[in-house]
Amino acid sequence: MPALLLATACVALTAPRGWTPGRPIWRAVPARAAPLCLAVDGGGSLPPSFLSPAAFSRACTAHRNVELLRTEAPAAFSRAPSATGFSEAIVLVSDLGLELARGREAYLGLFASVARLNASPLLDVAGLRAGRLECEYEAGPDALTVRWRAPLTPSARGLSARFGVSVLSGVSRYTLGADGSFSKHALSDLALNGQPLLSSTVGAWLSAYRR
Repeated sequence: MPALLLATACVALTAPRGWTPGRPIWRAVPARAAPLCLAVDGGGSLPPSFLSPAAFSRACTAHRNVELLRTEAPAAFSRAPSATGFSEAIVLVSDLGLELARGREAYLGLFASVARLNASPLLDVAGLRAGRLECEYEAGPDALTVRWRAPLTPSARGLSARFGVSVLSGVSRYTLGADGSFSKHALSDLALNGQPLLSSTVGAWLSAYRR
């Protein structure tokens, strides 16, 4: 009896105006009409393509951290990134494997030092001030690759006033750990005005910033 009532209800919802129960329906339902009754399989098992709870949690955390990094990366020379997306044991390395910082505190401290030096009044007299980064992002299941370039603008007066604007560019590859946080940051393809920079030079430069 319940099945009969359900069938009658479905027919009533798709029948022409003016139809009464017991009379035949001669007009076909248009093909574009959306079905109003769905058959549901009560088996209860999920298809194998669904993520496990652990994988789903990692994917959600990774997505949040990638989006946060995309928001903060353009200002890398102006302020340190948020601590949220980085693991306690994150490592910053050059393209030759030279370790530049180990641990979240040292990593964030290095970028904070870069921001302080970049804002120093001394650069108004002599030096090049790094501007906002232009970034291109390529996300994968286990890493985020960022190709970036930043203008280096000389001071309007002093020793560097005679130089034009330079461009510092490079690639940062952020590896995602098992928990979805960034566990490694590898710098590579660093160049000044298109000319490659030696890793030893970059390492010395960042070490000076850290002081």
